Amino acid sequence: MSRLLPPIHRRLLQFAIPFLLAGALLASPLPPKTEFPTGAYVSGDFTVVFGADGSFSVSEKSDLVVEGAYTVEADRISFIDKQGRYACTAEGEGKYNWKQNGETLSFTKIADDCPGRTKILTMQPLTRQKKQ
Repeated sequence: MSRLLPPIHRRLLQFAIPFLLAGALLASPLPPKTEFPTGAYVSGDFTVVFGADGSFSVSEKSDLVVEGAYTVEADRISFIDKQGRYACTAEGEGKYNWKQNGETLSFTKIADDCPGRTKILTMQPLTRQKKQ
């Protein structure tokens, strides 16, 4: 086919094809964002359960101490405590960045006036609880 085209057209194709490929790659949709990994996670005596419906609960040993709601936007998560012995209802929303690494989930505080929530979430990564 290249012999059928005049030399100037062949030269144009040599330069145009890489630009067309680059444009196609840039126009293609981004890979799907990572979804927040729901389930039960442990950190010391605490178990944090993230429900697929946006609810969460925190138990100390087996005693339920906080219930609330969370929302996720990309790598940011916001928590609102609703009830429980350790609930920070007056302190309002806590905002964190989250990151999953295999079976662990770590949080970095953006803004939170609840020291207990910050301690549980940032002291060490939470580890996915193995199903029994």
